Amino acid sequence: MISLTYLDRFDVKDEAAELVEPSGLALDSAGRGLWTVCDTSDRIFNLSLKGKLRETPRFKAPKKGLEGIACDPEGAHLYTNRETSNEIYTLRADDGHVVARRAIGELESSGEISRLFKDQKKDKNKGLEGIAWNRHRGSLFVLKEGAPGLIVEVDAALTQVRGHALLDHRNGFVDPTGRAGKVDYSGLCYDFTRALFWIVSDQARRV
Repeated sequence: MISLTYLDRFDVKDEAAELVEPSGLALDSAGRGLWTVCDTSDRIFNLSLKGKLRETPRFKAPKKGLEGIACDPEGAHLYTNRETSNEIYTLRADDGHVVARRAIGELESSGEISRLFKDQKKDKNKGLEGIAWNRHRGSLFVLKEGAPGLIVEVDAALTQVRGHALLDHRNGFVDPTGRAGKVDYSGLCYDFTRALFWIVSDQARRV
C-alpha cells in the first residue's frame, strides 16, 4: 500500500512574470529544479525546489494554452501539450526552440483513438492535459482530460502512437464518494522507482 504524507507547500504565483495559472510540473533532469507552464500565458518557467521563480532558464512558449510539461533524462528537451489543438511539442531546454510539433491525429497508428477525440468539438477543455516521460520505455505518455479519459503512449520522435488505455470505472477510475461524472484527469507523472504513473483528478480531488 502506498500512502502520501503532506510535507509543505509553496506559493509560486507571480503576476509580474505572468505565472498566474501553472499547469503541470516536472522535475528537471538534474533533480535540482522544476519546470512548469502557464496555460493563460505563453511562457515556460523554471522554479527552485522551494518554489522560487528563477530568472533563467525562462523563455517564451510557442503558443498559449499549454498543459503539462516533461523533460528527457539528459535534460536536452522539454515536452508539452496544447489542449485545444491536441498538439504535442518538443522544445530545446536551453532556449525553448521548437524542435517538433505534431497533432496526435497526425501520428501513425492514431486512427483507433481518433474517434475518442470527436466529443472534444463540443468541449475544448477535454483534450490533452498531462504529459510524462517514461524512462523505462524511452517514450512519452500523454493524458486526455475527459470525454473520455485516456492515456496514450507516443514515441519520442512524435511519429507514432504506440498504445492507449481508457481511464474509466473498468480500470478502477471511480470517485468513491459516488459523485457521477466527477473524475477528470488533470496531471500525469511517471514514478521511475515504482514503474507506475501518478494521475491527479481536479474534480474528484484525489490521486
